[in-house]
Amino acid sequence: MADVKLLGYSVSEMSFVNNIQKTETFELTNRCAYNLGFAQNRLCRGEMTAEVFNKNNPKSFCLKVKLVGNFVREDDAPQDDVHRTTYKLLFPHIKAIITSLTVAANVPPIFFPDINIDGQSVYMMENPKKI
Repeated sequence: MADVKLLGYSVSEMSFVNNIQKTETFELTNRCAYNLGFAQNRLCRGEMTAEVFNKNNPKSFCLKVKLVGNFVREDDAPQDDVHRTTYKLLFPHIKAIITSLTVAANVPPIFFPDINIDGQSVYMMENPKKI
């Protein structure tokens, strides 16, 4: 595991739509995406987006949170190790925000499931073009 410190994070985007009718049955699904950018001075910036939504009708229930985290690398670990480590540092915060938001909205709390990033492939892109 890479030696990385989380300097701080902030919510850059948040949206919540709850139009579920009491008689409506629904199935929630989720997705999570994470991108990490590297700077020359050992600083990294990660963007994590997590969504929970009604699988059959996303417009009736959808919760989306985007976090931006700033990190500093303390060693020269490979970038894919740094990616995994920064993900693991930021992920508990987005989970807590999702649960807090649903509790504050007076709906049953949603506990975003853990994701084992160690079993996932990390795709590296050098200087991606902006669209």
